[in-house]
This record gives sequence, structure tokens and C-alpha cells, in this order.
Amino acid sequence: MKFFLYLFSAVIIAGFIVYEFGWYPVASVNGTLIFARAWQRAINAERRVINAHAFASHSRQIDFSSPKNAELFGIVRKNMLTFLIDSEIMAKEGAAVVPDLGQLSIQRLNDELSKSKITEQTASAVYGLDVALLKEMVLLPQAQQEILSQTLEADGKNFDDWLSGARGQAKVRFFFHSFQWDQNGIK
Repeated sequence: MKFFLYLFSAVIIAGFIVYEFGWYPVASVNGTLIFARAWQRAINAERRVINAHAFASHSRQIDFSSPKNAELFGIVRKNMLTFLIDSEIMAKEGAAVVPDLGQLSIQRLNDELSKSKITEQTASAVYGLDVALLKEMVLLPQAQQEILSQTLEADGKNFDDWLSGARGQAKVRFFFHSFQWDQNGIK
């Protein structure tokens, strides 16, 4: 009996730790898992960017915890999960369009960073991320999108049409959320 009590306690503690640190999947994209921790980081970064823009334009900052901003916060949540899913789709499906997309994206990212003045302080102040996470979560997907867009445009195709088709072909599953996925993203 004590064994089961200890086992039950260990499972409860492990579950709490997994939940607290976001080590559980919220979505799967063609078999690749997106974890709650990455999603929460993306949400927090977007909230900081929105408020940085508000500050720069001398507007009032948004309190995302306020019930009156619940709808806006819901949109941010969906947009950030869509962004993470799209990043996975671009990384995997984009290789069919640009075979060395990964290497080219990293090269473009490094070239842009060498020209820019992004520092740890800037990344932290604007996004709430360190430079390594900023590269991984924001700049690398942006570089992939730019390369894909330019390559498709050179072939007389449109990136948005390509992404819509890739979204429609992607096998996306959600865990713990009742979202639905189609070629337009999360519904």
C-alpha cells in the first residue's frame, strides 16, 4: 500500500513539474511536437513587442491580464501558435522548394546579425528573450520565409499561396486545446 502511495505522490509531483515548466506538447506538426514552453515564450515575446510599439507611439500599454483584453489575448495566443506551426511547416516543406533552406537561412541570419545592432539588452528589452532564443524563435523563421518567398517569386509563384497549400497538407493535431487547423491556420 505504501508503494502505491509513493508512486501516486511521485506521479503527482512529476505532473506538476511537467506542467509548471511547460514540458508538455500543445500541438504536433507532421509528427514534430510543439511544447507549451515554446508557445508561452512566443506569447510573452509578442506581448512585449505590442507594448514596445505602444510605448514608442506614446499609446497606453495593454494589460493582457485584464478581462477587457481577453479577446486580444486570445488572438495573440492563436497567432503565436500559428506562427510556431508555420515555422515547422516552412522548415520541413520548404526544403522541397529550396533544398538547402536550413543552411541558407542560417547564413542569412548570421549576415543580418553582423550588420545589425541587436544585443542581449535589445533582445531582452524588446522580446524578453536572449539572442539565442531570438534567433531560433523569430529571426530564423523570418529568414526562411524571406528565402522561400524570393525563390517562389522567381518561379512566378506566391508565398502565401504556397503556405496555404502546405498548411492544407500538414497533419496538425492539438493537445489540451479545442483548436482546429486548416489552410488558413488556427480556427
